[in-house]
Amino acid sequence: RAMSFAMGAYRALEDLGLMQYVDGVSSISGGTWASSIYMFARMGKQELLGPPTSPGNLTLESLQAPPAAMGAAITQSCHPFVARAMQSGLAPERLWQEFVADVVLKPFGLHNRSAFLAGSAGQLERIRRENPQLVEQPFLVPAPHRPPVFVMGGAALAPVGYKSGTREAVALQMSPDLTGSPFWPKGVPNGAENTMSYAPAKHGALHDLAGVAVGGGLVETFAFGGPAPDREGQSGGAREHLEPPLKPFTLADAVGISSVAPAAKLAANGKFQFVVPQAYFWPVLPESQHQDALEFQMGDGGNVENSGLMALLQRGAKKVAMWVSTYIPLSSKLDFCSSIPADVDLTKVFAGEGPDVGGFAVAPMVSDKFGYEYQDPGNFYTHNQVFAKEELPHLLCQLQELKRAGKPTVYKASYTVNANPWWGIKGGQSVELLVTYLEQCADFEAALPEETQRALGPKDAADRTWETSGEFARFPRYLTQQQTEETSEVIRLTASEVNLLAAQSEYFVRENEDVFREVLCPSGVRGLCCRNP
Repeated sequence: RAMSFAMGAYRALEDLGLMQYVDGVSSISGGTWASSIYMFARMGKQELLGPPTSPGNLTLESLQAPPAAMGAAITQSCHPFVARAMQSGLAPERLWQEFVADVVLKPFGLHNRSAFLAGSAGQLERIRRENPQLVEQPFLVPAPHRPPVFVMGGAALAPVGYKSGTREAVALQMSPDLTGSPFWPKGVPNGAENTMSYAPAKHGALHDLAGVAVGGGLVETFAFGGPAPDREGQSGGAREHLEPPLKPFTLADAVGISSVAPAAKLAANGKFQFVVPQAYFWPVLPESQHQDALEFQMGDGGNVENSGLMALLQRGAKKVAMWVSTYIPLSSKLDFCSSIPADVDLTKVFAGEGPDVGGFAVAPMVSDKFGYEYQDPGNFYTHNQVFAKEELPHLLCQLQELKRAGKPTVYKASYTVNANPWWGIKGGQSVELLVTYLEQCADFEAALPEETQRALGPKDAADRTWETSGEFARFPRYLTQQQTEETSEVIRLTASEVNLLAAQSEYFVRENEDVFREVLCPSGVRGLCCRNP
C-alpha cells in the first residue's frame, strides 16, 4: 500500500518538476521501500515511476498492465524466496533483510550484500582515500539529481535478550552517509536517570541491564555495526580510527530494519527474538566516558514513529509534505467540525478506543504529533508530541470536509513546533505542514471509466470485500499484509491494485498542484519558475 501510494506521489512530483526542489526525504516502513528505490535506482524516471495517468483512461485492461518498475517489485510472489530460504539454512535474524534484498531491491540491482553505503561520490572518494583497504570494495551511492538528505527510519529496541517498550525504544536513523540516533532521549547520560534500563525478555536474559546510554550522535554508515572506539574517541567531533564491522551495513539492512513491522512484538518474547534484525550499536558520549557496543534488536521505524516527520523537524525543516499511507479511515462517528460530546474522551478515541470500527478516529501517526499517545505490544507512540493538542480537531475537520465533498484529503496549515527533549527537538519554530491522507475520494472514482467503477463494487470502501469487489477489496485502504486473496502472500499486490492506488495518489497531488508548489518551491529568484510554471 505505502509503496504504491508513494510511487504515484513521486510520479506526479517528478512530472510537475517539483522533486528537484526537495531538500530531504524521510521515510518509514513501506515508504522506505519506495524511497530507497527512488533514491538509488539508476533508471529513467518514466521507466521507474510510469507515465502520467488520467482517471478517465484507467480501464480494466490498462490497470492489468504491468506497473512501472517500482510498483512491479511488489507484484512478485514471495514463494520462490521462501523456498530458497528453507533450502539454504539462512540465519533467522537475516531472514527479513534477505527477503527485502531479493524481492524489493534485486530488480534494481540494489541487493548486493557486500556493498557499503556512501552519501555521495565525494564522500566515497574520501572514504577510499582514508581507507585504502576499501578501494576494491563495492559501494552504493544515491543516483544523481536526488535530494541530498535521505533518512530511513528504524528503531533501536533493546539489547538482545531484553524486552523493549515505551521507555526503552529509541529511533534509529539510517542514511547513506550517517547512521545512529542523533540525540540522547533522556538527556546527557551522566547518571541512572539519564540512561536506559532493560528487563529480561521472556526466555531471554537472566538479569536486568541498567545504565545503558543510547544515542547522542551518528557514525558514518560504512563503519556502523562495529566495535565502539576507545575512551578518547567516543565523544565524536573528529575523525576516529575504528575497528571495521564484521560485515557491511548494506542498503538491504537499512531497508529491512525500517520495514520489519512485527519486530517490537517479537522482541518481547524470547522465543522469537532470533528472527528480529540485530546490529552492534554504541552511543556517542560526553568526553572521557566509554561504553562498549551492544548487540541490539532493531525494529521498524513505525514501532516508535510512523510518519518520518520527527527526523525532518530535528533537522530544522520549515516546510514539510507528509503522506499518511494508512488503512485507517477518518472518523465517520465523530464530526470534528462540530462540538465533541462531553462524554467523549479524546484521549481514548485517539488511543484506539473510539466509536468507529477499529476504534480509531485517525491514524495514530497523525494524532501522536498532537500529544495523543498510543501504544500496543508492538508500537510505542508516547514521546512524539510536537504540536499543540488543540490544533488537532481543526486539522481533522478540514480533512473530513474534503472527504465529504469528494475531494482529495490534502490540507496545509502552519504550526508552532513544541520542544521535545526525547527527540532532541528544541521547538519554537514554525513549520508549514502539508498532509496528504490516504482516503476514499469520490471525485477520483467518479472520473474512472464505468467498467472500472463497477469493478470497485459498493460506493463505500468499508463495504468492499472480495465477494463484492474482487481484487479491489477495501480500495483504497488496502491491508498492510495479506491484501490479496492468497493469504500465503505476505506483501504482494496485483498489478491492478498497484496501478489504481498509484493513480489515485498521483491525482491527489495534481489536483492540489498550487498547494504543493507553495510548500516545495523555494523562495526568491531560484523559485520563480517553480512558482510560475
